[in-house]
Amino acid sequence: MKRLKPAYTLALFLFISLFVCKTSRGQTRTYASSQYSEQIIGCGSCQILNPDGAVGSNHNDYSTIVINTSALGGSISQFLVFPQMQTAPVSKIVIGLGRGRGLALKLLGHISVMTYQGTATNGDFRIIDSTSISYQPDSVQATYTFLTNKKYDRVEITLDGGILSLGDSLRIYYAYNETPPPSFCGTPPANPYGYYPFELSLRDVSANPHHGVNNNIQYTDRGICQAGIADTSGVSRKFFVADRPSLPQEFTIAFWAKSITGKGNSKAAITFGHWEVVYERSEAFGKDSVTVIYTGDIPIYQRYPMAADPTSSQQRYHQYVFTYKNPIISYYKDGFLVSEAPLDITPYPVLFTGQDLTIRNAYLDDLVFYDRALTPTAIKAYWDSYNVPAMGAPVLPGAAFEKKAAGGTNTQALELFPNPTTGRINISGKPDPSGSTITLTDIFGKEVFRVTSASRTLNIPSSIPPGSYFISVYGRDGKIYRGKVILRRE
Repeated sequence: MKRLKPAYTLALFLFISLFVCKTSRGQTRTYASSQYSEQIIGCGSCQILNPDGAVGSNHNDYSTIVINTSALGGSISQFLVFPQMQTAPVSKIVIGLGRGRGLALKLLGHISVMTYQGTATNGDFRIIDSTSISYQPDSVQATYTFLTNKKYDRVEITLDGGILSLGDSLRIYYAYNETPPPSFCGTPPANPYGYYPFELSLRDVSANPHHGVNNNIQYTDRGICQAGIADTSGVSRKFFVADRPSLPQEFTIAFWAKSITGKGNSKAAITFGHWEVVYERSEAFGKDSVTVIYTGDIPIYQRYPMAADPTSSQQRYHQYVFTYKNPIISYYKDGFLVSEAPLDITPYPVLFTGQDLTIRNAYLDDLVFYDRALTPTAIKAYWDSYNVPAMGAPVLPGAAFEKKAAGGTNTQALELFPNPTTGRINISGKPDPSGSTITLTDIFGKEVFRVTSASRTLNIPSSIPPGSYFISVYGRDGKIYRGKVILRRE
């Protein structure tokens, strides 16, 4: 192997440093340092103007892919090559695209990207459409961003001629990759019942996996440990695990969550069997709260209010852990015990299986279940394994559970079948719902459907997405009858 001389070594270092920089978040950003192109038969007169304009960190210079003639069946690609192989477990690629007067809608769906290791494709073909691209205000530029767990040293950007007309073109301004910001990765206690690290998938990596089904989950490179899941647009995002067995009478649930400020209240809700945990942060008051709900004969609620976070920690991750060992339920935040209280659960038949998660204006990562109650020592060791700077033990009042419903205390159990349901559900036993008002609310307490019933059969509109809901019947006897239902769509 040829040994580089010192002068060549310095030159190579200076060359790479031109395309590598540090961002304000401590990420390493690496721009493409070279390029080449490739044409497919059928696009012989297609060309790339100013091809080196897409190389480097100048966001105002660009290359232009031009379709000079009808290119039915043909395509042309520009490969942007990074100065070194990206080997991080998760990285982000950002590509700047545009057109003379903005990106034409007819181009979207004809642009694709794929990563390579040298000349070998990674097989991660992606089509850029109107739902996956972000437009920059007051600019003809747009950005396409995606996360990958592949190793790569180049990205291919292809314009498919298809039925594009003469003179259509695509500008490529730049391409860069970023490694995630410094993150904290911990080691869960052994033998989890379910473990979702959210590394660009909803896979359960426990010994007996039950993988998630993606409804509209968004991934982020800002997890507590590399990638995580998020909603950054104020749209409730969900995933489901249809065949997860109900947790036994002893369990632990742990997760990390962080609010997104400036976009309204943050929420994350996790449902598993008869249990629900809802994390919320008030934008107006800068305070967190966690609500635990057990939906037995009568729903049992416990709300844990939090003191306001210091300004410096409003956008930091916190770890939330709940354990139940009959009859004690315990709540831990950041490794410290916040509260424990007896919870008398009347034996309840196992009607609900599966789990789901809904998130809005928040980040969430490292969701773990156990079919046992972890000890305080194990919980503190789990927290310590992340090496996150401690904020100190939260000083909060103790808590006691109470049986109640959101609409009042005079609440009775409601018998519903089939449950889960695909939309049609029958109400049996008391009360006779004829002439009564029936409401359907989501796990955040938002009413999504209301009707005055004429029979014991309720048809949930097809516009309501799958998930966990509460049905309340306001009986003519002055009582409220309430039950939980899981809605699935075939």
